[in-house]
Amino acid sequence: TLRAPLPVAAAQQSELVEAQYIVAQFDTFRSVALRHGMTVEALAALNNTSVTRCLQMGQMLHVLRPALSDADEEARQRREMVVRFKRQQKCSAEESKYYLETNEFSWEIAVSERSADVSWERENARARQDEEAEAEREASLLISALTSQRVGEQGTWPAYLRPWENQLIRRCVLG
Repeated sequence: TLRAPLPVAAAQQSELVEAQYIVAQFDTFRSVALRHGMTVEALAALNNTSVTRCLQMGQMLHVLRPALSDADEEARQRREMVVRFKRQQKCSAEESKYYLETNEFSWEIAVSERSADVSWERENARARQDEEAEAEREASLLISALTSQRVGEQGTWPAYLRPWENQLIRRCVLG
């Protein structure tokens, strides 16, 4: 959410620290400045650039933000890590949080675990597709066999249907 810039007096009362911000898609000087409680002019001056210059996604900007306690700073860094993970891995915020939290915010382990899970899902999706294709092929063979055979004649079924011959006859007779 965007918030109004802090008045100069309020900004001077609280201790401000310089931080880095990575420009996201559709960010503007105005949106970044509002998000960090700064004026557009102050943001441009801090980054030695002009307000009229376009921002590029992934560009690093220096911003000022209020100093936080150690616990609040750690929570802020973890939230930023979740957002970065979401962007890089192209997954949901919930999924990002899950992988990072279960791996104690170890970036390398979380990325590795997610990559392994994605690979497993792809392999199993292929296996499921292969199983479904095989089931469809068997069903079409059964249908063609049932329509070409006379019901009740033992021994006339093709070899691949003999294990199910009695069951097929019962289904055809009983409906």
